[in-house]
Amino acid sequence: MRKILLQVALILLAFHCSAANLYAVEVPSTETSSQTKTVQHVKILQYGTDYKDMKAASITEKWFDTANGNRRTDYFGYSLPPTVSEHPLDQIKYSKKFVTENGQKIISIQLREDGQVKGTLRQYKSLPHEYSDLFTRYKEDYESAPLNNTWENLGSNVIQGIKVSKVRMAVVLTFGGNAGQRTNETVIAYLDTATGLPVKEEVYIGIDAKEPAIIRIYQFDQVDDQNGRLFEDYGGVELEEVQANF
Repeated sequence: MRKILLQVALILLAFHCSAANLYAVEVPSTETSSQTKTVQHVKILQYGTDYKDMKAASITEKWFDTANGNRRTDYFGYSLPPTVSEHPLDQIKYSKKFVTENGQKIISIQLREDGQVKGTLRQYKSLPHEYSDLFTRYKEDYESAPLNNTWENLGSNVIQGIKVSKVRMAVVLTFGGNAGQRTNETVIAYLDTATGLPVKEEVYIGIDAKEPAIIRIYQFDQVDDQNGRLFEDYGGVELEEVQANF
């Protein structure tokens, strides 16, 4: 098990070392082609000190099909606690979530504490879409002022040949679902001026912090679901049907 954990750590470390060069956002092409790419995709690499004050790295990928509303989210994370854990699997987080059939079918797959990967299937009569455009959802996070926190424009810059706007938000409330989830955090984001999408985020903890505790790198593109399996790639995991509440 220790060997597996070490291999996982080395893989994420490789991502960590190369992250400094992953600033470019791939702008979705506006050229017409014989096969239109309808699936929006974002990959987020995060590393630093997580919310339990452990060194951690994670990769989150999201896909959204603009043609039918299908969604998928993959997450893989590894945490390095300050002391050796008696339960090493606690250090690894792995999950997949698929939302299809207009939100009526939800598949959840995750690595459990006992080391087994389990999946559940829930059927709903109807659920509202969380969003209608994945890219717009990310842009709106910076265009609005979430929970009375406001973004301050710090001017423009150039990263890896990409012109970016630098904005800052001082977090004064604890809340989830937005950048900066603890009080006394400052988030600095770099937005591609051509697309409005984030290229990089830096999270500073403490009023006088000089170095970011957490760094997030974003990559956006549009892809094809060539074999029609992108939103059905359950990895052979057996699914247990669970009764939905509504």
